[in-house]
Amino acid sequence: MTNSTKYCIIYAVLSQETSERLNVGILAFADGQVFYQYSQRKLNALEQLLPKAAFDFYKDMLKNMDLENLSVSRLDYLNRYSNNLFAISEIKDVQMPYNEATTKWLYSNYIDSVA
Repeated sequence: MTNSTKYCIIYAVLSQETSERLNVGILAFADGQVFYQYSQRKLNALEQLLPKAAFDFYKDMLKNMDLENLSVSRLDYLNRYSNNLFAISEIKDVQMPYNEATTKWLYSNYIDSVA
């Protein structure tokens, strides 16, 4: 087990002009293990804020995240070349062991404190 956990945040871009975005999900990983969770509460809020086509895009993207083919290089690519509808933060490192407690802490502090 490593004493470090890498993570990145998934954002829904609400307005390109004002750089408004909503953090909707998180990916955390270490040693070939991946934790992924998104906020259904925030997804429900997006449905009220966005046109149907944009909302359907987010919903499908979040519900169908391909974790088997996830890699650091793919996340870096998505971070640089998002399609202005969603964004993924750069990969960050937190000096906490990768375990269930750490992933729950990351989710509740960065995505949604209401579980």
